[in-house]
Amino acid sequence: MFGFLRKKGKATKKRKSNAKRASSKKKRVIKTKVRGVTFHNNDGISRQKVLKERRKGEKLILKHSPIPGYPNAVSVSSKSGKQLGYLSDELSGEISKELRAGKKVTCKVLNKTGGGLIKKKTRGCNIKITSR
Repeated sequence: MFGFLRKKGKATKKRKSNAKRASSKKKRVIKTKVRGVTFHNNDGISRQKVLKERRKGEKLILKHSPIPGYPNAVSVSSKSGKQLGYLSDELSGEISKELRAGKKVTCKVLNKTGGGLIKKKTRGCNIKITSR
């Protein structure tokens, strides 16, 4: 008499577990800014100059690049390897784990800020990170 209730309960549990699996496959989108854009790279090139050459929608490379005092540092570079800066320390911890785990993490330029024509204003860069 109550057999149909048991089957329904099992099906409900199955649907919930499928929903959990589907949500774990969803992509995560983070919008943030690149840090350290006012410094020069090790090769002496100004990051401001590198940033000036970037375009909206351009794909960037994220790489786990530990530096003294920041073991989870993640550098942000152009496809040609010119470094723009780093992710924030808080975000680097999460993204470096995902990169080391082999997850697909992509990054692109949302827009640039600053950089006036008459007065030399510091340029900045907002980026969009997508991970799966």
